[in-house]
Amino acid sequence: MWRRCARSGPLTEVTVVGRTPERARHLVEGFPETAGVRVVAGEPDAVADADLIACCTTARTPLFDGGFLPPHATVLAVGSHEPGAREVDDHTVRHATVVVESRAAATREAGDLVQVIDRGLLDPAQLLPLADLIRATPGGPAVAPGRPRLFKSVGMAWEDLVIAGTVHEAHETGPSGEGDR
Repeated sequence: MWRRCARSGPLTEVTVVGRTPERARHLVEGFPETAGVRVVAGEPDAVADADLIACCTTARTPLFDGGFLPPHATVLAVGSHEPGAREVDDHTVRHATVVVESRAAATREAGDLVQVIDRGLLDPAQLLPLADLIRATPGGPAVAPGRPRLFKSVGMAWEDLVIAGTVHEAHETGPSGEGDR
């Protein structure tokens, strides 16, 4: 995941935080040396210095205190996807621009959001569908400046289909673009 995130800009340090600190340290020890990227084990409050936070767990409870998030941070919460599971806390959800694949799927499956909505702390209309953000129509929805961004994914079948189609197309055309056959 962190290699994919690095494509969006220069990545100089990755801090691995785990619910069990010794497991996080063990994971860090297994990372290969990568030119220009330092990989270290850290504590949950490391989000205070982060530009990008990737939550890729099956956590049932929030992983960090959203009050530590800097206003420029982007949080990718792509692990937990059940109404009773959460990777991020109320503060993160309430203070971030929340982007989702689909409002319907998010309000049904994303515990990070469902629990906050059920308590009346978030209006589902505030969720910004990814497609609307990508279209970027003038006067349309946009990411609010000066506040964190949260992308909450529940994993949708159409995404898998797009990736499978892209892989198939790449195989058919081959590296030269002229086909493997």
